[in-house]
Amino acid sequence: MMTKNFSRMMLIDMSADTINQAVHSSHSVSWSTAKENGTGGTDHGTGSALFLAGGLVKGVDVKGTWPGLNNQQLFEQRDLMPTSNSFAWFATVLAQLWEFNEQELKQVFPHINAYDEDIILR
Repeated sequence: MMTKNFSRMMLIDMSADTINQAVHSSHSVSWSTAKENGTGGTDHGTGSALFLAGGLVKGVDVKGTWPGLNNQQLFEQRDLMPTSNSFAWFATVLAQLWEFNEQELKQVFPHINAYDEDIILR
């Protein structure tokens, strides 16, 4: 709830010039599993969503792939298969927007590499 209100407040307070010079991220950290558990409910799953928006984000595009919901396509035959890493996308933003080098990125995300894909306007 706090994040939603904070995001709304930030958008209200930002001028068009500020939004055009920004990258805003919104990230969901957990979803429910695709399959029911033994009691007919669902557990926390591995799937998540990451949205990047703002004037510095290059284009309108969907990254990643849809893994499918067949048993052989599910992670551990019960959960949506992850297809990319949100932290790697954050590292990509840091590398391209603020020109973090590899050593600086490793201080923030020690075990993550940035993606080799242009997502920020320069």
